Amino acid sequence: MLLMSYNCNLACKYCYQQEHRPHKSQAVMTPAQIEGFFERHLPQIIPGADYKNFDVSFYGGEPFLPANEAVIRKTLEYTKKHSMPASSISNATKVDSMADIFGPGPGFVNHVQISLDGSSALHDTSRIPVSGEKTFDKITDNIAMLLSRRTKISIRLNLNRRTLASVPRLIEELKAKNILGNKYASIYASPLHDNVAKVDTTDFMDLAELSSQVFDLGIDLEHPVSLRAHEMGYLFQLEKGIGLIHTCFCMQTMQHTVVLDPFGDLYACFEEAGYPEFRVGHVSESGVKFFPLHETYKTRHIANMDECLKCSVALACGGQCGVRCRAKTGDLFKPHCSDMKRVILDGIKLAYQKKKQNPGFTPPSHGNGDTVSVHG
Repeated sequence: MLLMSYNCNLACKYCYQQEHRPHKSQAVMTPAQIEGFFERHLPQIIPGADYKNFDVSFYGGEPFLPANEAVIRKTLEYTKKHSMPASSISNATKVDSMADIFGPGPGFVNHVQISLDGSSALHDTSRIPVSGEKTFDKITDNIAMLLSRRTKISIRLNLNRRTLASVPRLIEELKAKNILGNKYASIYASPLHDNVAKVDTTDFMDLAELSSQVFDLGIDLEHPVSLRAHEMGYLFQLEKGIGLIHTCFCMQTMQHTVVLDPFGDLYACFEEAGYPEFRVGHVSESGVKFFPLHETYKTRHIANMDECLKCSVALACGGQCGVRCRAKTGDLFKPHCSDMKRVILDGIKLAYQKKKQNPGFTPPSHGNGDTVSVHG
């Protein structure tokens, strides 16, 4: 993940980067850094890996600010050369300024995750710049533009108790703009959360409550339980082999993914990016240096977590988000389970019901470029 700048044109109150952004806004990644990264440093960061197994994700701040365009275009030269897919997490307010970089195939940004905060009326009081300017129409018009370029779009609904009731209205608004129903668009609900940053959590919901509320609304919208049900649906189709194998939770421990920021700092999780105490390494002209935390993260798996070893759903969970566990318990190796067990069990139940109703049902895939993020 290339975090080209911590700058963002929006000022969302729940943003987990807000605490350190004022101190890091001057640095912007350069094309020279990108050249050094791809030509010299990448094999040191992930030894033995082949370019064909990599994909690039543009992140921020807001990645598609004008100051980042030269770096993005330089990076896409490498993705085209090595046939690597490229994706992004974006607020989509600025993508129209460089529309030609989006589309299918190597050398383009193929997939973008974009967040909305409920229907237009509520979104325009939440996901806005400091000036208070409305953004819903701009974002949705740009989503339509990206879809016209055959760019895959995952629409993430950032929901809490205040905004959830507006979802049926939002669905109608997205249908009116011919966004929902487009084969390149998907949509899912995710609760706002507080892990690293200190934010107002008054209206926040947990995963199970959000899923239950979405189900009660009677609308066709993916939510934490239904996403788990897809995973369990594949399990039900197995006739042999290994089923549940989540021995760890996410990018922080899997060592598959690193975040590189404009200071040359490496992080194992994009929620931790910008917090110096969570750096796992640093890239400079002299090469790549890893810090002790890099090795510590490798050991965060359920075999090293006593509470997980006693849990019946451990291999469907993987020990939960390390960032959240450390923030809530003070210990990276102590799980903060919240309602995850209920979500997993509800997912098994829903998958079984779907299988009984339609034995030939094949759950949709959320991998290889279509992965949805539980963050941001």
